[in-house]
Amino acid sequence: MTLKLLIKTLLLLGVISLGLASAEAQTVKIPAALADGSMNALALETYRGQQVQMRQISSPRTRHLPSLLSNHQIELNNGDILYPQEIQYIILEARPPREFERPGIQKRMPREFE
Repeated sequence: MTLKLLIKTLLLLGVISLGLASAEAQTVKIPAALADGSMNALALETYRGQQVQMRQISSPRTRHLPSLLSNHQIELNNGDILYPQEIQYIILEARPPREFERPGIQKRMPREFE
């Protein structure tokens, strides 16, 4: 009895922590015209408001943004066809900016001029 209660409690805590982790992930919409090859897109949004996840695109080779937007059509796993002209926004995961520090040098000594 107590083992079942312990397992249920642990599963509940795991689900709650996963939900909080996914709630922390913020997304950013950028216009499709500003997309470049260094961006890792999560989804595409059309002018009609339809969001297409990148995992729904049939060919994994065409998931690279510049080649995806230069194709004549985008084929989805369910057989639908999406045209690049229909894409209004690209949805990216917002990440906080990284702070780079030079190793070994924290602060420099002030120089005294005589």
